[in-house]
Amino acid sequence: YIPVCVALKSKGLQKRHFKKMNKELGVSLDPLKMTLEDLKNNNLTKGVAFDVIKSIADTAIKENNVKMALDTIEIELKDAAFELVQYKETVIYVIKNIEATIQNVEDCLIRCQAMKGNQ
Repeated sequence: YIPVCVALKSKGLQKRHFKKMNKELGVSLDPLKMTLEDLKNNNLTKGVAFDVIKSIADTAIKENNVKMALDTIEIELKDAAFELVQYKETVIYVIKNIEATIQNVEDCLIRCQAMKGNQ
């Protein structure tokens, strides 16, 4: 029972993942009330049923990792500020000292591309 319990305890599993499991497995289990007996009675601990649970749990883990990485990027870019300086005595403004911000944005884009490549 340990492998299926580990899969069902995976970080990132949400209601929608359990709905998908219930639909694909043809069962009606409540993740908050599920017991080992429920798993045994519905033959969910091995074979195709376990493969479905494991696959959905693996997807949930990957989705959670992407969400956490995007949250980190959002925090990093949230406080990005630009300094505008008037160009001579015109109505034109120039962005000053933007190199660090551009570098930070480029680093975040590279991380996003790496995440996309790992899917």
